[in-house]
Amino acid sequence: CQQVYFPSGTYVHAMLEDYTGVRTINVHVYPSKSDNDQTLGLCGTLNENRADDFMDRDGNLLRGEREFNTYWRYFTHDMVSLGLVGSTLQ
Repeated sequence: CQQVYFPSGTYVHAMLEDYTGVRTINVHVYPSKSDNDQTLGLCGTLNENRADDFMDRDGNLLRGEREFNTYWRYFTHDMVSLGLVGSTLQ
């Protein structure tokens, strides 16, 4: 279990879990009020407008959950290179 705190007050809680042999990482983001209209991704710009949710890094809307998941997917080698997990994760 890891928690990362940002200067804005936002924090991220991440936990690596094993569901019957399938390793997943669950990430929970707890944004601060200063993040409103300053974000991209699953919550769009974090303005309570569901029409702008599911965005890519450039602010373009993605077409639903499948495209969103594919776009934002990280593989083990990505997580290792970012320092999110140790190099021994398989």
